[in-house]
Amino acid sequence: MGAPSLDLGASAPMEAAAPVESLASAMQLRAAAFPPARVADPRGGLRVGFAASLSRGPLRNLLRIVSQRPEGPRLSFLEGGRTDVLQAARRGEVDIGFVSGPEDWTRLRGEELWRDRLMVAMAEDHPLARHNSVRGEELQRQTFLAPGSAGERRSQLALVERAIGGEPAGFVCVPAERESVFHLVGLGFGVALACGSAMGTLYPGVVYRTIASPWTVLPFYAVWRSGQACPELGPFLTAARDAARDWTKPQ
Repeated sequence: MGAPSLDLGASAPMEAAAPVESLASAMQLRAAAFPPARVADPRGGLRVGFAASLSRGPLRNLLRIVSQRPEGPRLSFLEGGRTDVLQAARRGEVDIGFVSGPEDWTRLRGEELWRDRLMVAMAEDHPLARHNSVRGEELQRQTFLAPGSAGERRSQLALVERAIGGEPAGFVCVPAERESVFHLVGLGFGVALACGSAMGTLYPGVVYRTIASPWTVLPFYAVWRSGQACPELGPFLTAARDAARDWTKPQ
């Protein structure tokens, strides 16, 4: 089977990302029709927002532990981009959010809980997939894909630039879920940053490689609104700290 007709190879300039921009534009309708995913409990309880993978890591362990406690709070969820979760926390739509940083904590309190290693995801037949570790200079010649709305493009691009030590040849912020972006990576439309916690999910045709860069660690924070009155927040935050400590203990 041949490569996708959309050519976003290593030598593609920034302008070459336009075909994927067209794809992203076509997906705007889907993004507008499906706002950040919510699983709500009409009886109330603790509302949790997150912009992180649940396939492995401290957040997954936290939710597993809390769900097994008979006295644990009823939980409802909102999943979205970092901007979605932060805005929801400021508006009081979630009681606590988990996002990567650094960010602007205006009208919020934030506490770093854990750090996750950044990897690069690429198609298994990508030329760079032959190496266990990829230099930043080589990644600067690639087109990066990232999930998020147009409003998140700047922060997502800044994250890529910091991880690879410079500007990529192309960058597209696709208004789609994280899962869809990784499927596009597996189909050869570009590469993407991925956290170590996301590696618990396998995507067809996708492999992960380490980045030979001095900055490949991403901090994750719990955020909540100042003056939050939810009585279940304190115990839940304590459990989150415990889950983060357990994750970082030497195995």
